[in-house]
Amino acid sequence: MGKNCRDWDTVDFYCINCGNKSIPLARAGNKRKGKGHRKNMYCPTCRHTVNHVECRNIYEVEEFLEDFKNGVYQDEARAELEYEEGNPRLSALCSGGSAGVR
Repeated sequence: MGKNCRDWDTVDFYCINCGNKSIPLARAGNKRKGKGHRKNMYCPTCRHTVNHVECRNIYEVEEFLEDFKNGVYQDEARAELEYEEGNPRLSALCSGGSAGVR
């Protein structure tokens, strides 16, 4: 079969900083990731670039929300935000400024 005949799934990503649903992504059937896969993305809700947890079904969403509520991702999110604040290039990109960006 050709490349266009793959099964495509839409997966949701949830921000580890604010816990909200972020931008969904379509994945080809042969490119599926494992449970709890992280992807570094921009979150339109909290306006930071942090890891997002990939959730493929309602059970993974419920598990993520329970873990988020229990503070499982708190240290990871804090470390990423501290890194973003300490990196002038990332801070300028996230704030919309151009300082330090060529």
